This record gives sequence, C-alpha cells and structure tokens, in this order.
Amino acid sequence: MNVKRAASYFLPKLNGDSHSINDPFAKPSINSSPRARTGVNSRKCSNKSGRGLRCKRAAMVGYKRCMNCTRSSYESIKRNFLTRMILHSKKSDRIKGYTWEPEEYVSRPWLEGLFKKSGPTCYWCGARNLNVRHRTGADGFTLERLSNDLPHLKRNCVFSCGHHNRGSWRKGFQIPPFHILKYRYSLHPGLERETMIKVGTTTALLGAVTVGREPLSKLTTAVLESHG
Repeated sequence: MNVKRAASYFLPKLNGDSHSINDPFAKPSINSSPRARTGVNSRKCSNKSGRGLRCKRAAMVGYKRCMNCTRSSYESIKRNFLTRMILHSKKSDRIKGYTWEPEEYVSRPWLEGLFKKSGPTCYWCGARNLNVRHRTGADGFTLERLSNDLPHLKRNCVFSCGHHNRGSWRKGFQIPPFHILKYRYSLHPGLERETMIKVGTTTALLGAVTVGREPLSKLTTAVLESHG
C-alpha cells in the first residue's frame, strides 16, 4: 500500500469523486448527507390557508412543507376526494363551454350515495379498490361521462378506472359494462371474476361480443368450457 496516497483514493465511489495518481493527497471522501438545518438555511413551510396566512413552522429538509401540513394535506385529499371530483369536473365543463341546471349536476350527497352502493369500482371492467388518492393513474378512481356531448350530470356519470376513462371515448371502444358481462355469464358459476374481465376485454377487442346474442368468439367459448 502506498502511504503517500489518501485513503479516499481507494474509495472513489463513496461520494462520486474520482481521484488520480497525479493528486494522491485529495481531500478525504465523505458520505453525502443532508445539510444541517440552521438559522441561515432553514426554510419556512410553503402552505397557505384560504385567507392567505402562511404556516410559520419550518419545512422538512428536502420538502416545501412542514410535517404537520404534509400530513394534513394527505388526510384532506383522502377524505375529500369526492369533493375534488366535483371541482375538477366543473372546471373541465366550463372550459368546454357546457351549461347545466344546478339540480342536475353531480353533487356530494349523490356521489356519496353512489359510492356507498358500488364503492371504488370501475363501471367497465369491474376492478375494485381503485386508488382514491392518486386518481390520475391507470388504477385511479375517476368520474366517467357516458356521453361526451353532455357535462357531468347525474344521469350521465358513473365511476371508472383511469384506464377505461381515457379509452372509452375512442371509436374502437366496444367493451360492455361489467354488470352486463356479469349477467351474460351468470349461467356459468365456475367463471371467476378475473377471468370474466379478461374474457370481456379480449372479445371486445376482437369485435365478437354481442350481448344477449350468439355467437361468442372461439376464445370465449374455450374459456367458458374450461370453467364448466
């Protein structure tokens, strides 16, 4: 071992520095750590109330908000996701130029009743336990319009996953609602829920689903026969 070389020379990946033979006395490498909070570099929480009052607590290191405001925001979104649905829906409908009667538009009591009846379940594929916090993902819990010619009215809205909400407006979308698939295959008690969803999606893509009529596609028939 060359005693003229610093110990950091033998650990070049500790902090990302690369030491060469030309600089054997480089400063020792130190594992990077968050900067200590002092009166100089501490940052106030960025959260503001509806009246514009700013939180006086210090923000967490690496975050814009303090721990209390971050937790409060998390619980608020988790608790008020139905209200956020209404706010986002009205904003979108105003941008598109829709008009509506106040009593016909979706409301918090109406959404609560629908949620108690079906829960976070997709109208199209029947997927359950959709994500009510991060609602923009494929498994997000969203409010779906059955007709794009109408705003978010009570007679025009159902709950849907983010995947089918973004795909249902396309011309090639032919997947029937899950409750119709459930009725269509009600005579096959051995058919599992996951298989039913797969069969409905696959046959719809093949253009072979005809609700209440024959024939079924060969794939659907094979799956049904395999389940009794």
